[in-house]
Amino acid sequence: MQNHRKRQIYLTYESRRANWLERVLYAIGGVAVIVVGFFFLTVAIVVGAILALIIVARLWWLSRQLKRARNRNVMEGEYEVVERSDHERRRY
Repeated sequence: MQNHRKRQIYLTYESRRANWLERVLYAIGGVAVIVVGFFFLTVAIVVGAILALIIVARLWWLSRQLKRARNRNVMEGEYEVVERSDHERRRY
């Protein structure tokens, strides 16, 4: 029986260490991205709340109008009086 050994290969990546100025700039950039993201999220939530409020107000207004119309026994609408011509009156 043959003795098969698997070769293990390790991949390594060596990068240079960032100096203190790069670390500070990365930290400031990261904080700036988080702050800007927070403001965008805040604006999106406020706009969503305003749209939801408008939709709810519109639905409430429509249901209010429908309830009023149901309680009234008056039918609203337009009409036009149509008269027969002299020729049609003679026919009947």
